Amino acid sequence: MKNYIVMLVILATFTNCKQKPDKSKEMIEFIFTRHPTYGLKPVFPLIISKVKLDLPLNLSDYDKEFVKKTFGKTTLTEKEKDIYLNLKYDFIVTDDKNYQLLVDYILSHKNLYCEENKNPQNADDFRIVMDGDTYIILSTSIDTYREQLLNFLKANHARQNIIDEIKKL
Repeated sequence: MKNYIVMLVILATFTNCKQKPDKSKEMIEFIFTRHPTYGLKPVFPLIISKVKLDLPLNLSDYDKEFVKKTFGKTTLTEKEKDIYLNLKYDFIVTDDKNYQLLVDYILSHKNLYCEENKNPQNADDFRIVMDGDTYIILSTSIDTYREQLLNFLKANHARQNIIDEIKKL
């Protein structure tokens, strides 16, 4: 069931729709970010959670070809699945305090997000998905948002690995 909820939230990111998960069921909390890739250096989606996530492996035709070239087969063991997912995503598992710092910052800066109905569907926009809500930061505001977030995290003594990953976004 947890895998189903995680997949719904990830799909919501790519289709830019808001879906509220069923709060009555147990849910793993996580924050998913997607940033456009510029130039030759890819910027992978960042997933921050309090527990290690078990993401489902749903391969597109392109991904199947990549997996076959990389691993020599299309059916992966659990270890190979983890390796593959680590190639596609950046993961951080953190404690309650640091996770809550991120949640507090995201929720307290709603004035910086573009309203969904005013979003021009620009692929260059930065997206944060948290608890089923998608927060969109226009491409013209990404640098300012990241800098303010980094200052907030440093002032509140967040873990260095979180700060380092946010710098990459």
